[in-house]
Amino acid sequence: MEREKLPIKFFAPRDIDELRIEGNGTSEKPKWVLSGQELKNRAEYLFDSLNTIESMMAKRKDSPVPFSFIARIQEDATAKSKRKDIANFFQVKEMSSVIGLAATNKLIVSFDSLSEFGKISERLKDCTNNDYAISCITDFEEFLPNIYEVEESCNYKIKLIDYQNYEQNLVMRRLLEHTLNKKQIEYKRTDYSEKFYVYKLKNVTNVMLDELKEADIFNALFSVEPMPKYVISLDFLEEDDDIPIKRPDSEKSYMTIGILDNGIEKIPHLKPWIDIERWSPYPESSINPTHGTFVAGIALYGDECEGKEWVGHKGIKLFDAAVFPDTSREGLDEDELIANIKEAVKLYNEQVKIWNLSISITRPVSDDKFSDFAIALDALQDEYNVLICKSAGNCRNFESSRPKGRVHEGADSIRSLVVGSFAHNKGIYDYAEINDPSPFSRVGPGPEFIIKPEVSHYGGNAGVDPLGNTVTTGVKSFAKDGTLAQGVGTSFSTPRIAALAAGIQQELSEDFDPLLLKALIKSIDYAFGVIS
Repeated sequence: MEREKLPIKFFAPRDIDELRIEGNGTSEKPKWVLSGQELKNRAEYLFDSLNTIESMMAKRKDSPVPFSFIARIQEDATAKSKRKDIANFFQVKEMSSVIGLAATNKLIVSFDSLSEFGKISERLKDCTNNDYAISCITDFEEFLPNIYEVEESCNYKIKLIDYQNYEQNLVMRRLLEHTLNKKQIEYKRTDYSEKFYVYKLKNVTNVMLDELKEADIFNALFSVEPMPKYVISLDFLEEDDDIPIKRPDSEKSYMTIGILDNGIEKIPHLKPWIDIERWSPYPESSINPTHGTFVAGIALYGDECEGKEWVGHKGIKLFDAAVFPDTSREGLDEDELIANIKEAVKLYNEQVKIWNLSISITRPVSDDKFSDFAIALDALQDEYNVLICKSAGNCRNFESSRPKGRVHEGADSIRSLVVGSFAHNKGIYDYAEINDPSPFSRVGPGPEFIIKPEVSHYGGNAGVDPLGNTVTTGVKSFAKDGTLAQGVGTSFSTPRIAALAAGIQQELSEDFDPLLLKALIKSIDYAFGVIS
């Protein structure tokens, strides 16, 4: 049959386009823009509100810290079409005066001098020419750091305002360090990312916090809160099944998964697949490889343990990054965990591109800001071109007949592939039907309504018996003594996705691309419904 000839068609614009209408071509302003007396009333109210803020700032005119305050905007004023007008309204110098968000509807505005307040006051008087911005702004208020105090002495986490200016930020860091040294407060700085610094203040009392409030640097602080701690716990139910040991084929090349956890025990099932020696900042005496061994067992033997082909990879290598010490003795501060993860990824970036992180801080995400942990994970993945598979977190609300909680901090990472849990089986008192979300699996959305978790896999089931006791039907893996055990949690659905990502990468003749892997895994989800 002769190949069909496809004609070439030429498209040209009309000589005279009678239907053409330029964008926003009408002179009529949008309905949300105030006018007349309503506009004047808003401008007068904002003028008085700004004068109040200026009076507060005048009391510390000799301070080296810039003047920062909050401009509260209407909920719908966060649309991109309105941002430019608001930013231009506060533009009183070469650098932007709007430096960030305290919440979704709270802009942080920073001025270098009191004279800059006068320029904004003049714009409020000229309300007709500034009607767009004035219509979006509802109030001004003093900016104060978010402070979360506890009764006992503990480690605190301090963040400075980001003034979007390298030199200004550098000066504020120096001022903070000078203040802490002067007050004899022990501290440690951790770079969560290239431009995101966090200070840990050690053994701080409320008296120390009160002294800090009186210092100039207090007005440059963004937040003060107890340093989050991380712990790992795992309850095992012993199993009698025997899983044959499999060994790597010396003629084949395998993708390596990095297990960011509390260590992997070199039991007979796992030892042949660990081709890089353990990395850890902790001595062997401080490592108790319970959780990490179970996670690694699921990544490598998940299908064999359940007798079902859920992932179907052809073997993967394991790298033991023991970033967690034995938390049965003590917790781990957030800044130390982030430093450990960064060091492991940096040192082994050439050998390991896919990382499993089945660890969460037990604190739900916020509606209007991303967690420090998530920001650090995103920066790390951008810098080293890696993919982190992150657990969504577990929730015990089902035990008291309450709705599921939001995903934990860290699971709001945009770059990470965040994993929830489905039920693989159903016991007599379990709540979830097979292939339904596990009762303990936390839900989204993340901040600003981003979809989290993106995918789910099998991580167990749970419920409550007639006597009020929590019961579980766990997935199988290995305890650190090599015996088969059961456990439940998004910690154990996550390594299945990490293993799936490694298996897909092994089949691709492409350079490593984390975005491509995420897209392919999600396409499996939508096409077959097998992982979400």
